[in-house]
Amino acid sequence: MMRTASIKLDASPEQRAALAALQSDFANACQRLSAVVREHRVWNRVALHQRAYSEMRSSTPLGSQMCCNAIFSVCKAYKALKVTGRIPKDTPVPAISFQRASVHFDKRTYALKKNAVSLYTLGGRVIVPMRLGEHQRRILSFGRPKEAELVFRKGNWYFNLVVESDDKEPIASGPVMGVDVGENNLAAHSLGGIFGGGRLCDRRDRHLALRRRLQSNGSRSAKQKLRQVSGKERRHVTHVNHETSKAIVREALEAGVSKITMEDLTHIRDRIKAGKRMRGRLHR
Repeated sequence: MMRTASIKLDASPEQRAALAALQSDFANACQRLSAVVREHRVWNRVALHQRAYSEMRSSTPLGSQMCCNAIFSVCKAYKALKVTGRIPKDTPVPAISFQRASVHFDKRTYALKKNAVSLYTLGGRVIVPMRLGEHQRRILSFGRPKEAELVFRKGNWYFNLVVESDDKEPIASGPVMGVDVGENNLAAHSLGGIFGGGRLCDRRDRHLALRRRLQSNGSRSAKQKLRQVSGKERRHVTHVNHETSKAIVREALEAGVSKITMEDLTHIRDRIKAGKRMRGRLHR
């Protein structure tokens, strides 16, 4: 099982400048690679490496392994477009902007040192203290650190570290639970449990109305208020979904269920014909 620990970094002004320089050059390298992908229609990691690695090493200040990480990031982004059907056959490959790209780190470009992390930068390694909470410590204590992403968000640097832990032993045999997901009811499973979504829908509609009022106002104070409420709806929805999924799993364990099967909502916006209001709700 893979889990991600989002760790805030207590970087000094000098370290923040070094990380910003690395992010800028990494984003520029990804932008160059994006042009190669579009020109040659190639997003296989090995094939792109053969086409672009030498040119990147000579034209960018990135080290050899960080060039490989940039190739990995670009291939991952375009493969995601391919899987979701946004690169149709015999059509031009769309452009992806990497101007605010996160920096991909692997085991060769970072190392954990107790309450700090050693990170590759253009000027050499820097050891940056990590601000670890109870949640992050628990994730790190029960797993093996894998790859990571360095991101800059709201004036702070975060190290999003993926941790792999062993899965619990599955139940060998037993009934299958089917879960139907929706909007009016967040989830309804085949054992009879129903999780209503009325309060969540109401809260999302209130957030939408607030954003519309502030955007139509356009004043400086309205824009300041928009920044304050940014992400609040997303965090609340994530929390409600997390609590709902935990409750479903708990009921499945109590009933001895061996497998949970969920409704597939892939491409639902393409499959459902609805009015503007409903399309907006599905988009959100």
